[in-house]
Amino acid sequence: MQKAMNKHGNFIILFQESERNIIQWKQNKEPFYCPTCNSKVIIRSGRKVIAHFSHLPHSFCRYGNGEGMYHEMGKYLLYQWLTDQNIEVDLEVYFPQINRRADLVIKVLNKIIIIEFQCAKISAEEIAERTSAYNQINLHVIWIVGMNQFRRLSNNQFKLSSFLQSCIHLFPQQKVPVLYFFDPTTRYFASLSHIYPYQFTKAFATINIAPIQTIPFQRIFKDIPISLRFPQVWIEQLQQIRNKPIIHPGKEMNWRRKLYEQGIIFHHLPSICFLPNKWQIHMNTPFWMWQTEIIINLIQDLSISATLTISRCAKILDENIIKQLPNIHQKYSAIHSFLTNLEILGYLKKTSNSTYVKLKNVEMYVHLEDALKGDEKIITQLFLEKKGKM
Repeated sequence: MQKAMNKHGNFIILFQESERNIIQWKQNKEPFYCPTCNSKVIIRSGRKVIAHFSHLPHSFCRYGNGEGMYHEMGKYLLYQWLTDQNIEVDLEVYFPQINRRADLVIKVLNKIIIIEFQCAKISAEEIAERTSAYNQINLHVIWIVGMNQFRRLSNNQFKLSSFLQSCIHLFPQQKVPVLYFFDPTTRYFASLSHIYPYQFTKAFATINIAPIQTIPFQRIFKDIPISLRFPQVWIEQLQQIRNKPIIHPGKEMNWRRKLYEQGIIFHHLPSICFLPNKWQIHMNTPFWMWQTEIIINLIQDLSISATLTISRCAKILDENIIKQLPNIHQKYSAIHSFLTNLEILGYLKKTSNSTYVKLKNVEMYVHLEDALKGDEKIITQLFLEKKGKM
């Protein structure tokens, strides 16, 4: 904790104080008090410890457990980054109406925004609960995750946990979701956008990392182009998905068995069942499974010029497939994106915001080799048609 009240009722932020003042306060046992619970706190500091206020043993304050050096340093550097840009910022602000203390509170264009630097892994439910609490008092939250939670697999791939999914944002000025990381040790800031999960815990992303002092605050809200490596990475993943046998009993094995009972072989599914979807983060099942359900159980049986709607597609899917995220409120966005891709590829034509008509039939492959070639062709076509705006 960096902020406390002195005996005169004034706030003291240790980050802003000289080492001399801190040593003198410790020697004189100057009294300080927690702004949240009003109980007495003491200064702790040392060679390996960032100066901070600490509650006394057996404190009942919900913020009395300490935060760790990594978190303390992160808050300070984010605070400094914002103040250097003349942004009005306050540290460790307590909101009694929701019993929450925010790491940072900023005021930009007459809007008050909460910034939470979350370097410890917590449940998706807790992220949702805390976000909802701030939303109840009309405050928006920006979650910045500690780089200690970032597991990079390659230039454009990383491990995506349910915790990280809950920290993904979509702001009004953005077209694609984004995830933020910050490392107080190296002082590097990372923005991950164009996030395309291809497994439950792995995803493609356009990853931009730069020293935080080189990044203006407003820039983090601007969309950046998708990496040109995306088509090749996605095609490589589809090859693995098509070829990988399912050994262990489970949801996908049962699903493939049902396909087989319908006379459909998984390896022969049309390429449009494997399209990338920027809203896959909203789905609780692999993209090829729910997209296949819509193709096989709805679109394939429609006659040419027949109508289908987003709501009809949603009814095809199990309600549990679609999940809500605390910082993105677009329930059927994945379905809408899928139908938009089918329109680009010439299978559908959009007639209203939620209605499409079928233009051509869907055909199965006969051989795996043809399916792999078809995947490469259709992913390349989709990328070119969108001109990289996936």
